[in-house]
Amino acid sequence: MAPKEEGALTGEISAVMVKNLKANHVILGHSERRIYFSETDADVANKLDICFKHGLRPILCLGGEAEAKKFDMKKIVLKQFRATTKNLEKRQLEKIIYVYEPTWAISTFSKGKGATGEHADEMINYMEEMLSKKIGKTEARNTMILYGGSVNKNNVSEFAKYPRIDGALVGAASLDSENFWQVIKEFDRESIHKI
Repeated sequence: MAPKEEGALTGEISAVMVKNLKANHVILGHSERRIYFSETDADVANKLDICFKHGLRPILCLGGEAEAKKFDMKKIVLKQFRATTKNLEKRQLEKIIYVYEPTWAISTFSKGKGATGEHADEMINYMEEMLSKKIGKTEARNTMILYGGSVNKNNVSEFAKYPRIDGALVGAASLDSENFWQVIKEFDRESIHKI
């Protein structure tokens, strides 16, 4: 979504256009936007404000930074969270869908070195703990947190087996319907055991 509400924005889509297309969710802070288009935390914070103004539900990616390493993730996620959400109210923080999206594990950047489910679970629990300091433990527990690091039919079970990983933000695998369907089915199957 564009960093402005409307106007001449060649190559972008405004919040008004998103609403006109009947969409109600918008991905913000994605690593590709941060790296290829130099989006900053301030840009993402601005887009979050625009989302809420237009009744859109943000999907906020945290962890995407050029040259980020696995051992940097807690520091990066906390920095991005604080910078992008500092002006939001508790009720707004509760509406965001959060995504742990480690650049170092994404196929576009990782050269095949993906994250383990154990690492993703550790980071998502860390994000819940981080959120609990802002909105409370119960509210943080009820907030949706996804994993977004090259999930596909071959590795989905590695992530779906962890109860705190609520789902996946699927990239390239979503372009192949059979691959995408397998990811959906695995999280659906595992969700029966999470209740």
